[in-house]
Amino acid sequence: MKRREFETIRKMLVAMIHELTSKALSLSEIRGIHLNLPDPSDVASLTSHRDFRLIVKERERELLGRLREALEQIDRGSYGICEDCGEAITLKRLMARPTTTLCIDCQSRKEVHERRLRAATY
Repeated sequence: MKRREFETIRKMLVAMIHELTSKALSLSEIRGIHLNLPDPSDVASLTSHRDFRLIVKERERELLGRLREALEQIDRGSYGICEDCGEAITLKRLMARPTTTLCIDCQSRKEVHERRLRAATY
């Protein structure tokens, strides 16, 4: 990849990090949702909403980690190299999924393997 392409992806990663961190509720805000409601269905609804927000928060935290790791890989010069086969990951794939660490062929093989494992456990 060319330096300009790395910089484009870097800017995209930084923007994604900024967007996630600026709009995310803190865990204390989510946990602070009070359940002192007289109606049990209101309590159940609010609990369900809070649990959903906690799941979303965890996914955002994981994505932030992957975004930061991608930035570190750019700095180390290892970004865009498939961790399985060592081949370059296409720019098109990196633009669509900037946190990917596998080329499309290795990702496809991984998914087939995982489907077979799931099928074998049922």
